Amino acid sequence: MTPTRITWQERERSLMVAAPLVLLPAFAVLPTLAALIYMPAFPYARVLGLALLAIYGAAEVLGIRKLADCVQLDFDVITFFAWGTIFILMVVIACVGVLMVGLVFRG
Repeated sequence: MTPTRITWQERERSLMVAAPLVLLPAFAVLPTLAALIYMPAFPYARVLGLALLAIYGAAEVLGIRKLADCVQLDFDVITFFAWGTIFILMVVIACVGVLMVGLVFRG
């Protein structure tokens, strides 16, 4: 089965949808964990936090799947921006991980 190649317009549209779907939940995980789960501010905050984390996870998976459509072997601007988004996602994940360790193990 040969994969079908999509046009650059479809790849560009996919990138414009995927980048916010990938990056915004990655930035929102730490405040959600800190304010709603680790130190709940109101009675049902943990339930709301867990629901938001599930939504963030679904958005991440959908965004990464759409971002994978943007990457091709022949290098062009859309592929460059898709790899740039993936790199920014990895940096954000590393920083959020370090900050979560600091939040949990603060002395």
